[in-house]
Amino acid sequence: MKHYLTPISILVLAISIYAGCWMLAKEWKEDHFIKQDAAASIRSTIDRGVQKPTLLMTADDLAVYLGINSEEALQLGPIPNPTGVTSELPYIQIGNQIYFSKLAVDEWLAQKGTVIVP
Repeated sequence: MKHYLTPISILVLAISIYAGCWMLAKEWKEDHFIKQDAAASIRSTIDRGVQKPTLLMTADDLAVYLGINSEEALQLGPIPNPTGVTSELPYIQIGNQIYFSKLAVDEWLAQKGTVIVP
C-alpha cells in the first residue's frame, strides 16, 4: 500500500496546482476585461463630448464646459499686459499650467449673467 501513496500524492498535488492556476488565470482574465470595459466606457464618454466630473479644468475643458471655442476660452483666461495680468475668469496657475476651478467658474457665471467675449 505504501507504494501507491507517493504517486497518488504527486497526482493530487499536480491536480491542485493545475486547478489553482486555472482559477487565477480566469480571475485575471475577467479583471482584465472589466478594466478594458471601464476604459472603453470612459473613452466613449469623452468622445461624445460629455464633461467628466473634475474640479479643475484646462482651457480646452473650459471651452467644452462653456460651449465656446478654445480661442474664446483663452481670451477669458489670464492675459499679460503692461500693467499686469488681467483675467475675466478666476484661475489657478500651477507651474506653467493654467487651470480654472469649476466651482469658481459657476459662481462667476452666476454673478456676471451674460458675458460678451472680446
